[in-house]
Amino acid sequence: MKKVLVIGGAGFIGSNLTEHHLSKGCRVIVFDNLSRPGGGAKKNIEYLMSKYKDDPNFEFVQHDVRNLEQLREVMKDVDAVFHVAAQTAMTTLSPMPG
Repeated sequence: MKKVLVIGGAGFIGSNLTEHHLSKGCRVIVFDNLSRPGGGAKKNIEYLMSKYKDDPNFEFVQHDVRNLEQLREVMKDVDAVFHVAAQTAMTTLSPMPG
């Protein structure tokens, strides 16, 4: 069985990737800090956790991708990584320097 890590797995693309790989029999770890504005990520992870609560192939890890130690720990023995975490709200980005 393949072990898949979906970084940003609570977002729109990540949650759909998660469902796809679970339907193919993969073990899926969702890694997300749930910081997406608007509450969409929280709704997506609540949906996934409700639907797959009894599925041993689903795991949610709430951490930030910027913490390298946490990321290294969760990446042990992973066969594939899908990195779809990103800052989506342009209004919260830092202004360009200069």
